[in-house]
Amino acid sequence: MVQYVAPAIISAGATGRIHVGSFNATPSVVEMMQSGSTVTFDVGEDFPWLSRAILDQDFRVLLHTTPSVSEYAPVRVFTKQNASDAGTPPSFETGYGNAANINFALLWKK
Repeated sequence: MVQYVAPAIISAGATGRIHVGSFNATPSVVEMMQSGSTVTFDVGEDFPWLSRAILDQDFRVLLHTTPSVSEYAPVRVFTKQNASDAGTPPSFETGYGNAANINFALLWKK
């Protein structure tokens, strides 16, 4: 909904007084942050990491081994200072590093 809220803040002359925070690190919202909009932060999940965490649990169940008790995927807070880490233009898969890809492949011998 950020794409509707930000223009309303600007139209109301409330830029600088009212700020927007969001969740999902949607590329269009991160791009708004990069261009200096009223968006000041966005919390995002690394979707490939999250999918690998789910697959890891599924594989463990299928192999009749004990599922991990602390399986989770981290989140990252993007701000104006680090929004460029999400790419230019931003992408859902950029800005989280590649540790999940490497370690998943090592663990499951992919």
